[in-house]
Amino acid sequence: MILANGEPSARRVDSRVVLLRVNRWNWDADMPSQAMNAWVSTRAAVLDELLGVIGVIRGSKKVQRTAIQYLSRSFAVMLSAEFQGFCKDLHRECAEHFASLVPAGIEDVVLQQFLAQRLLDRGNPNPGNIGADFNRLGLKLFDEVFRTDSRVLTWRQELDNLNEWRNAVAHNDYAPARISAQSQLTLTQLRSWRSACNHLAVVFDKVLGKHLETKTGVKPW
Repeated sequence: MILANGEPSARRVDSRVVLLRVNRWNWDADMPSQAMNAWVSTRAAVLDELLGVIGVIRGSKKVQRTAIQYLSRSFAVMLSAEFQGFCKDLHRECAEHFASLVPAGIEDVVLQQFLAQRLLDRGNPNPGNIGADFNRLGLKLFDEVFRTDSRVLTWRQELDNLNEWRNAVAHNDYAPARISAQSQLTLTQLRSWRSACNHLAVVFDKVLGKHLETKTGVKPW
């Protein structure tokens, strides 16, 4: 099916296919984190569902254009939310790994020190909030992931743009210079944002797994 804006429709993507794609991205970990498993399964399924809806809109060209824009903006909010959930899950998993290696009597105390006042609990998953929370684990996350893959700079910019759109939609405020109320989101842009989130999820998982193993001498996942 061809959409009103001339783009090909979004096809439903089986989450198992997403997992295969992730594994082809030079990801040499023996096993992903639980957060990563959820990202490519349950979280991917939610996003696939909405993209699938965008692909089957019927009606006049005007109706299609309008519906596609509303759903595309909804997708931006959902993608940001699911990526935020992934980051929170991964951060907690890392914190639990550290806490599991201290005496049982203080395990909860140590865990709460990592989780207290997390920016990701009250703010968007922008690079600043992500970095601030993960840096408490004893590394400069974005410095490390950039050393692993220089494309992180591009993916980081895509994530910033996604969250600008998320804020504009959620607050009905299109004041930022890069966004206007008349701006049209396309499937190409949605897929670019999702691809950036996928790649960031992979490199976060890989870098943090190695970091935790180096610090503790125990594989975290």
